[in-house]
Amino acid sequence: MAVINHTSIWKYSTRLLLRSAVVVSICSVVTCITARGTSRSNFAQNPTVFADIPDPSIIRVGSNYYMSSTTMHMCPGVPIMKSRDLVNWHLVNYAYDTLGDTDELA
Repeated sequence: MAVINHTSIWKYSTRLLLRSAVVVSICSVVTCITARGTSRSNFAQNPTVFADIPDPSIIRVGSNYYMSSTTMHMCPGVPIMKSRDLVNWHLVNYAYDTLGDTDELA
């Protein structure tokens, strides 16, 4: 039966932790150096659209992307947005202005 030496376990875990810290530090430095060489416009940051956009549906038509979203009972409804890079979106229009004015929809 092997005897567990707590000192050796502590030394091993300390070495492992130090190695992990060194790797994380190196990766951080490389990321900073890489980020300095590129323009800020090449980076996307979440959220890309500052709005509540549940259940997005996105399609591509040529070089343009179009996104629609669920609006439930809100009017105008189903916003349609357009982008060329999936980061910068602008509102094109809505699928409808108002829902039908009937008792079934009340």
